[in-house]
Amino acid sequence: LVNIITRTPKPGAEPTADISLGYGNYETIEASAYASFSLGDKIGMDVSGMIHRQGNGFGTNIHDGNDVNKDTTRAVRSKIVFDPG
Repeated sequence: LVNIITRTPKPGAEPTADISLGYGNYETIEASAYASFSLGDKIGMDVSGMIHRQGNGFGTNIHDGNDVNKDTTRAVRSKIVFDPG
């Protein structure tokens, strides 16, 4: 069982942001970004996204010589909070 609890945006709070970049073996690139901000005193919103791209495979197809096990993953999520106060 995996339970993931995401940050909750706070209406009226100062904007925040975070960016992360990485590079690794097999031309692997990873990037993620997060931003949280208010849309007035009663509405808060956040959005985040990530991408993971492995440019070279870590195996070879013996029939045609091409790389195998390449991967590209993308994800985006958002949350809106309304606090009638």
